[in-house]
Amino acid sequence: MIDGLHTEFDVNDSLVDTVAAWLSDLWSNVLNGATGLPVTIVSEEGMYGTLTPIRLRG
Repeated sequence: MIDGLHTEFDVNDSLVDTVAAWLSDLWSNVLNGATGLPVTIVSEEGMYGTLTPIRLRG
């Protein structure tokens, strides 16, 4: 469990980056853009994460 109030790094950035990377892998390896829709992974209000926004092929 991560204590968001007492860490030496930004927990929100870590969580957003981890989920964004996972979604990107899932999209490219499983769905392979099968929806035909453009997808962009963003964080809440763009405040968190160091990797977002991530644009995926639709």
